Amino acid sequence: MKKMLLLALIIIQACTGKDYQGGRLFYTDADPSRGFHFPYFLFLPDNLKPAEPVFLIIEPNNSGFVSDKLEEHKEKARRIATRDFYVGNYLVHELKMPLLVPVFPRPQSDWKIYSHALDRDVMLQKHTSLERLDIQLLAMVDDAKEQLE
Repeated sequence: MKKMLLLALIIIQACTGKDYQGGRLFYTDADPSRGFHFPYFLFLPDNLKPAEPVFLIIEPNNSGFVSDKLEEHKEKARRIATRDFYVGNYLVHELKMPLLVPVFPRPQSDWKIYSHALDRDVMLQKHTSLERLDIQLLAMVDDAKEQLE
């Protein structure tokens, strides 16, 4: 019984992770005039090495759930950017590069639109904020690079 309890505690600790203190997190609001309808997070590790050109690591915010509340997707994206057990956060510390995490929602009201996978339904969106998420992500990259210069 003690071994099972100890194992459970170890698993819980491993799954909760921690916010990585070795960096700074920046939040950028949506800016349709610059080509993106959703916000994004930019994480800069303390060991960031200046580089020309600027390279970014991008990790999608696969929230793992549907929700019409952008705040829920925003919180998941923040955790992805700052928790050390997510691949992107781990890589930026190893490679000394910035991390961009977009806050693309996966709407509950239209759950077939799987924006986190950039599937066919997303790519067929017209006249909505989800239209051309691929181009929106590229606009976020351009915006982030300008902030880094």
